[in-house]
Amino acid sequence: MQCHGKQIKPEVQRQILKLYPNDLAFGYGENEVRGIWSITFEKKKKMNKKAIIITAIGVVIGLIAGYLYYQQIGCVSGTCAITSKPLNSTLYGGLMCGLLFNLFVTSPKKKD
Repeated sequence: MQCHGKQIKPEVQRQILKLYPNDLAFGYGENEVRGIWSITFEKKKKMNKKAIIITAIGVVIGLIAGYLYYQQIGCVSGTCAITSKPLNSTLYGGLMCGLLFNLFVTSPKKKD
């Protein structure tokens, strides 16, 4: 309540008005609720057939790319968490490429 309460020190109020000249949030008392935000999310719809196919293609390409990365580049020291084992590299590639391809899935337009 030091910044927005009913009893603000004059030097604090001057600084607030200097930094925020349009701020009118003064005079609040205890248990007064103002400026609450409400955030809502729309329920995500299930993936349609096209979205599943696009994502699946991305996963398959990623699996292949992840394995090829392990085979061609890999990890010389054996301490790399992802590229030290073919399974890790393959699964990571599939996951990342699947997510990447899923970015290109478009939602059907709503009918008015």
